[in-house]
Amino acid sequence: MFTFDQYISEIKALPFGKHVGNNLYILWPDLKEESPILSSIIEPVGQFKDTTLIKFFLDQFKISFLDYPDFFDDPHPALHYSETVNLSTGKRRNIDYTKQSNPPILHRKETMISPNRPEYVRWLELTKQLEKAGCYKEPRKIGFKIYWENLLQNKGLTYSGHELCKSSKKTSTKNNDNKVINRHKTAMSRTDFSRPVQLLLKHKLLSQDTSFFDYGCGLGDDIRALEYNGYTASGWDPAYMNEVKRNEADIVNLGFVLNVIEDSYERLQVLNKAYNLAKKVLSVAVVTDTSPTAKELRPYKDGFLTNRGTFQKYYNHEEAQELIEETLNTSAYTVAPGIYFIFRDEKDAQDFLSAKQRRKVDWNRLNLHVYPSKDERNAAKKEILYEQNKHEIESYWEKIIELGRTPTIEEYPETDTLKSTLKMSDKKLQEWFVERYGQTALKDAFDRRRDDLLVYLGLANFKQKVPYSSLSTRLQKDMKTFFGSYKAAKQEALVELFKIGNPDEIERRCSEIHQSKSIGRLDHQALYIETEELSELDPVLRMYIGVAELLYGDIEEVNIIKVHKRSGKTTFLFYDEYEKNGEEKLHYRIKVDLRNQKVYFFDHLHK
Repeated sequence: MFTFDQYISEIKALPFGKHVGNNLYILWPDLKEESPILSSIIEPVGQFKDTTLIKFFLDQFKISFLDYPDFFDDPHPALHYSETVNLSTGKRRNIDYTKQSNPPILHRKETMISPNRPEYVRWLELTKQLEKAGCYKEPRKIGFKIYWENLLQNKGLTYSGHELCKSSKKTSTKNNDNKVINRHKTAMSRTDFSRPVQLLLKHKLLSQDTSFFDYGCGLGDDIRALEYNGYTASGWDPAYMNEVKRNEADIVNLGFVLNVIEDSYERLQVLNKAYNLAKKVLSVAVVTDTSPTAKELRPYKDGFLTNRGTFQKYYNHEEAQELIEETLNTSAYTVAPGIYFIFRDEKDAQDFLSAKQRRKVDWNRLNLHVYPSKDERNAAKKEILYEQNKHEIESYWEKIIELGRTPTIEEYPETDTLKSTLKMSDKKLQEWFVERYGQTALKDAFDRRRDDLLVYLGLANFKQKVPYSSLSTRLQKDMKTFFGSYKAAKQEALVELFKIGNPDEIERRCSEIHQSKSIGRLDHQALYIETEELSELDPVLRMYIGVAELLYGDIEEVNIIKVHKRSGKTTFLFYDEYEKNGEEKLHYRIKVDLRNQKVYFFDHLHK
């Protein structure tokens, strides 16, 4: 079997190809001649009749087949079609660019072909001319047709074949569509935090130690609410707060802005500007195509006009994620339907994914085992020492329970002070814990954290391979403590992950968890559990549901999770007033097809 490491090794051995971020673009006929091994891998999975370029993903086991019909004739040909194939799962994603007014275009074509081709020298000379003319100063903007055409027009440049020359006349690129779009009317007055801000707070990315900037803040309700609660927050809006300077911040929120911009090129500009301001995380939210109102609106460009004279672009999940990742050339993580987090540092991204799989500690239940009786404490020789430093000792032990291991100085800064006061090492403190509460309490904490890490690793490596260097210091220590090495941890996690594709395995585990822990309701088709019971499932079932969550987004508001035993599906059920003793009404349900990686929305309220 051809491994991911072998795949990367073969790609890196190619003597030509254009590197853009974590991707490499190469002309398909030249690739076939240069690398029979790579060709033999991708030939069985692609349709090559109209394929011009192959795009290799260097951080994922994926490739794209790209169709540029004018590749040899146009200095900067436009993309017509793309098909992306995940070589691990077989999932395919097709996008038609022929109806888009602002499709992606190519630059530096000579890097994508063999230097032995007769076109190479001529195309290289064109690139040098464009560099000299200052056309490549902002590489993130030039990848789309409209910006490039406007740039050449402003510089008075045009082409004769593949030669750059002065333009004899200025071509007007004004938009003849005179419709007035009232973007300011889309601003909403809120009585609580917007959904993106709620999720930033929930996942502890936004805190009183971080700065927040709301790009396109509307009436500014999120900003005022955050400031009232002690957060450092500011924002800008072209209609309501345009006098405010757009400053960098740790967290930048681009909430429901892209979908109200009718100009597709301007959307890309706004997305880039917001990302450039984000020092740690960019949150992007768009309106999804599950909205029932979309059918009642008038089509306009690639979206709709409302009766209020506003524009709305409704995105499906794949379209929105593709837009963000292609424009910013980085990964976008789905947090909820239409809401994505984009991290500047991959270590922060992995910490975020890991934290999502860390189960909460039930301190009330744990206290039954952690805190012994007064008689037992009085009988201990160390009781006086314990009583004098009770708060500090128990705080340290609680950290052990949370982490499943001894904390580092970064994780518990008071460690050195505590050890100095008690005159004990980390090992002695842990032995004292076992002496008082038993080995079972420590083993349970160890097993719980280990399972959480298995689930995290399985899901984190589901979309792409996560290198060790992308892990934070905390996660690196976890890998060594709980698995011995990162390689061993990944191998074990992937073995568990592959089990989710086995219907017999899923059916058996559903039955076992129901019988052993009395969790959920089991019928011939599925296991039904309440969302708060999710953490009690074994790692394989948690991964099974976790993959569905990766495709759909955050499931905090889900009431019931239906685990289909044999069909490879998971359904999330949402009820109105769920706690009303059987009187609740099904609001809507989300069915996630894991095998085809599709998400289906069913509205039961507006039937």
